[in-house]
Amino acid sequence: MTDVLLDTRAILLWTTRADTLSDRVRRLLADRRTRPTVSAASVWELSIKQRSGKLSLPESYVDTLLSSQIRFLAVSERDGRDAGQLPLHHRDPFDRMLIAQARREGLPIIGSDAMFGPYDVEVIRR
Repeated sequence: MTDVLLDTRAILLWTTRADTLSDRVRRLLADRRTRPTVSAASVWELSIKQRSGKLSLPESYVDTLLSSQIRFLAVSERDGRDAGQLPLHHRDPFDRMLIAQARREGLPIIGSDAMFGPYDVEVIRR
């Protein structure tokens, strides 16, 4: 089983516009040996953006995501500490949390944020 951590944008594209993902990412996510993983931080970010009107999604979007077969990764105290201690290459707190979690879990991140580059984490371009 191969686990991959999806950044928030990758989650949105995968669930609403999968055809816009790279061929590599679509094949990876379609492979039954791949276990897509979503951070609680991404669920939080999606909820905030949906509630504030920055994302136009069905009201049930987050609930549907939560009831899916996706692996969810809780945010731990250690994750909070590690995200806070990362070098300040990236200031987005949600992305910093994803980086900390990917490092702790040894997971690649599916995303395209150029700011992931300076950190010791594998990035699979979406």
